[in-house]
Amino acid sequence: MTVGDRIKKIRELFQITSNEFAELTGIHPVTIRKYETNKMKPSNEHIEKMCESLHLPRMIFEGIPEQYTNYNYTGDFFQQLFLMLNNNTLTFHSKNDTQAEHITLNPLLDNYLTLTINGSEVALNDVNIQLKYDRLKPVDVHHFMSYIKKTEAISDNDEQSKDYIDNASLELMLIGHSWQDYMKGMGTLEERDADLQKILDNGGTFFDYIDQLEGPESLKNKLREAYCEARIEEYIKPLLDPYPIHGSYDEKDNWAKKKVNLVQKYKKDHPDYLQEIIQEEIDKRK
Repeated sequence: MTVGDRIKKIRELFQITSNEFAELTGIHPVTIRKYETNKMKPSNEHIEKMCESLHLPRMIFEGIPEQYTNYNYTGDFFQQLFLMLNNNTLTFHSKNDTQAEHITLNPLLDNYLTLTINGSEVALNDVNIQLKYDRLKPVDVHHFMSYIKKTEAISDNDEQSKDYIDNASLELMLIGHSWQDYMKGMGTLEERDADLQKILDNGGTFFDYIDQLEGPESLKNKLREAYCEARIEEYIKPLLDPYPIHGSYDEKDNWAKKKVNLVQKYKKDHPDYLQEIIQEEIDKRK
């Protein structure tokens, strides 16, 4: 079904004429008829006018968009999280004097969904959801908390905060994604996992897997660096207090900054950390 077909079908379902639809949207009736007969494709501006005048989302006119969501990627989780926060399916509640930071479901969903735990029904507005910040990199925690804080305080004319929010959300939604993965014959995530496992089963290391990749050397270096940072984060874990999951924004931000600083200090104190970690991997496989 084309966009024009959808416009005509929506108008008929609402039982309004082309002229009435044109009056509601402010779009010339001749243009409406051209859209409905697929002689013209609606502009983004006109789609927005239709959405605003009828209080409908774009997908009603354009169809459900294809969404390549793979929750193995942290970025894909954030894509869906931001969508649900922006359309009020979820609401983020910052920490206050009586409650810890948490996410709640829109209570109107109780009209359509039933949540049952161990045979007992639970009202959706009684459900509190918390993010596993300790599973995220410190920089990603910082981006998310900054996104939330600026989103809560933003004003209509605060262009600087709007730019920050856009940039922070893009950083988060792209976690785990790289265009090189799809351009250099490196295969899907499942294929890469299988290739890595074969190398590990034969006594190799993650670095051996990186060496045999067909991607550019710059990408291989980024993969080596990312792996080393993950290992270093394990080394410095004893120097960190437990993540303040119920703490304030500043407590979480300070924890994330401390973790980043400890990782950087480790690199400075161990200038040959890459070779050391590679050797450690080789020794483990002997």
